[in-house]
This record gives sequence, C-alpha cells and structure tokens, in this order.
Amino acid sequence: MGKLFWEYKIAPGVQEVIKREKNIVMLGAPHESFMDGVHAAWMFLVMRVVKKSIRNTLDGKKVRIAMKKEMFPKFFKKVLEKVFLPVDRKTPKEFWEKIKNEEGDLIIGYAPEGTRKKVDVWKSGGFRTAEWMNSPIVLGVLDYKTKIVEIVEAIETDDFLTDGKIDKEKMPEVANRIRAVYKNISEGSKGFDPNFKIKIRGQKY
Repeated sequence: MGKLFWEYKIAPGVQEVIKREKNIVMLGAPHESFMDGVHAAWMFLVMRVVKKSIRNTLDGKKVRIAMKKEMFPKFFKKVLEKVFLPVDRKTPKEFWEKIKNEEGDLIIGYAPEGTRKKVDVWKSGGFRTAEWMNSPIVLGVLDYKTKIVEIVEAIETDDFLTDGKIDKEKMPEVANRIRAVYKNISEGSKGFDPNFKIKIRGQKY
C-alpha cells in the first residue's frame, strides 16, 4: 500500500540560500498535474520556520507560483491569485511588474516544462525572471511514485549571471547540473524526458 500523505524535504544548504536572499526563483519538475503548484505552496506552508502566520511562507517569504493566464477561470480567479500569479507569455514584462508590486520577499515558482505533456525543451521564464530579479534558482523535485517533494539544490547568481545578465558561457555547465538533478526521476514519471534542453533567447543548452 502506498503513502497516504506527501512528504516535504529541503536540503540544508538550500535552506541557507533561501534565508540569505531576498528573492528566490524555484523550478519544479516533473509537471504532471495541476496539483503540482498546490504541493509546492503547501510545502512552504508546512516548512515555514520563522513567521507564525497561516500564510504560505518560508522565513517570511511569500510564495507565488507562475501559471498560464488561460488557467485562471473567472470564478476562481480571486482565490487562485492568493498563491498563483497569471502569466501572459507574450508579455513577460507585465508579469515582472506584478512581482515588483508584491510586498515583502518572494519565492517565485515555475514549472519549466510549461505543460503536462512530454517535452524535450524547457522554457526560459524562470531563468529570465531570476536574471531580472538578480536572484538564485532552487531546484524542486516532485516524485509521484514516492510522494516526496524535495528542494535539492541551489544555483547561485554567480553560477549563471555575469554583470546581471545570463552568461552563455556559464549556461552549459548549469544545464548539466540541472539535468543531473532530474536524471533519476524518469522512472515512474509519465512522459518526463531526462535529456531535456533549456532554451534561452534562441540558444539551447
């Protein structure tokens, strides 16, 4: 008989980065269900260590999960916006303005596959947001077989940015690090491609 409840973990080194930095971008994969974002938000609620608030926070940070605006039905919009932020992929700057208008420190979550279907190229939104915010990226793994959500690694700004911009020379190594994190989750995960590429401004890594 499988687990009834999900388990949430965070590597100590990653938690130190989250505590230290004002804003964080989190990439979560594989994206298999609408509930992925719910699991991520609930994880931060369960693991909050500073504020005794009922908000979904970790060390006082608010969690916002990026979601395609098409996923926002009008009758649920106000409820969903408590955790999720609608994104129009054609106008990412509008999304960044929404982030700028949020009060307090933030963790912005992305599903870089961009869909629940199998893909071999990840989208760049999380990386470009990290560039715009000058923020580290943390990597979250959702394992539906073991029912474990875990944040396992942090990518510091110096690892992928130079002078505040995504560095094409650094990105191949970063992409290899990211693939290494997710290489073992294809078993038991429907349609996940562990050999994915990351496409940023026309370049695949």
